[in-house]
Amino acid sequence: MTDLAERRIQVVRDHMALEVTHDWDGVIATFEHPRYEMATGAVFDGEAEVRRYFAQSRTPFPDQGNEIIAIAHADDTVLVEFWLTGTHLGPLRLAGRTVEPTGKAFRVRMAAGFEFAPGSEPHRLRAPLFRRRRGGPRPRAGLTPRRIVRASTAGRACRCPGRPEPKRAPARSTRRRRSCGRCR
Repeated sequence: MTDLAERRIQVVRDHMALEVTHDWDGVIATFEHPRYEMATGAVFDGEAEVRRYFAQSRTPFPDQGNEIIAIAHADDTVLVEFWLTGTHLGPLRLAGRTVEPTGKAFRVRMAAGFEFAPGSEPHRLRAPLFRRRRGGPRPRAGLTPRRIVRASTAGRACRCPGRPEPKRAPARSTRRRRSCGRCR
């Protein structure tokens, strides 16, 4: 791995650690231009919008954290697979309604991409490209290394030949069989 790749990976690690400690000024400082693009299509562009995203996501889940599973550098992008964790401790506002705190904890496997300007110094992110939960919409084509894609299928029911079928059969028998990555 090149020195540039290692420094960019460290910037992403620092960025994610600052999100956990709620050091929003520190998070904003890691950006060339603050911007989050979500797999849902939501875009938070500019410092005010990104801070609004932090408030919206941390009010219901004040202890939201992340645990990195895998991290890789590809061209001008750093890709991260991680566990997103937290507890529903505050009101969650969804499309005109509010879900009161349940006290329930969550742990969701996610992937995120962080873009750097081509050939730039590694100290500033251009923008996170995507955040998706496992099974959510696919990230932009060509950005996810095979090992991260393989890791994102871990824990799903394997339908490889020679492996036992999951307890529930799929609703349609025409579904493509999914490999667990270990059977290849």
